[in-house]
Amino acid sequence: MRRLALAALLVVTACGGGPEPGPAERDVQNALRLARFDFESGRYRQAVAGYERARVAADALDDGAALAAAGSEGALARLRAGDAAGALRAAKALDAELLRRGQQPPQLSTLVEAAALLALDDPVGAERLAGPLTTSGDRAVVERAWYVVGRAAAIAGDAGGLDAAIRALDATASPLAMTDREDLTVRRDLARGNPRAALNRIEPLIASRRAEDSPTGVGEALALGGAAAEALGDAERAGDYYLRAARNALARERPDLAAGYLADAERQGAPALAEAAADVRARVAAAEG
Repeated sequence: MRRLALAALLVVTACGGGPEPGPAERDVQNALRLARFDFESGRYRQAVAGYERARVAADALDDGAALAAAGSEGALARLRAGDAAGALRAAKALDAELLRRGQQPPQLSTLVEAAALLALDDPVGAERLAGPLTTSGDRAVVERAWYVVGRAAAIAGDAGGLDAAIRALDATASPLAMTDREDLTVRRDLARGNPRAALNRIEPLIASRRAEDSPTGVGEALALGGAAAEALGDAERAGDYYLRAARNALARERPDLAAGYLADAERQGAPALAEAAADVRARVAAAEG
């Protein structure tokens, strides 16, 4: 499951009534299935288009449950495609639509809004939305919410909030929560000026994100490795991590992130990485062109 996806837990996946759906209902189900396949395959732009087709199909039946599924998962796909502002708009529009219908918006929608605000450099807003979800009755929601709260605290420089998030994730046996805890611990080590401890955690963190089948998580862990090695003055190792993060971003169809990581790598000035950096630069230029 991709970062914060929670599709099987937080959104309605049944779109209508009986065991033998009619043609219109099958259109909704098929559109959702194809969109989810694109999402889980990392084809986020295609997933956005697929979820829009599912939304249109749901409109034909005026199916609020299907609208909630297509809208919340579609907003997440926009976020994963790098359109944080679009994801935020989509999630807010969905919330308004469902409330007009008398339906409670899915918690995934709130988590997407919080994560989008993080991407838009609004950690206060992200914590405001995710904070109440830390008392949800669903353990998976609680875990994801604490991770968002911890990320927000790390960005805001809130040491107490970051410690609280790590303690909360420490209290669960969920493998994903444990990996999130390690991610936040790396960020805390960096914030405390202890890059050696952070760097020692990076390879296990990368392996855990890989085991989750989370390309986004792997990319973020690689970038954290670059930051830790750079803080230690290890230019070649930092550059290598940043280049790996750039290649990961290209594979995720995020040339914008790749360009940033490439700049981080080139800033290290490591001669041994010149050829690898040139290759990534060419790939970024091709993706942007």
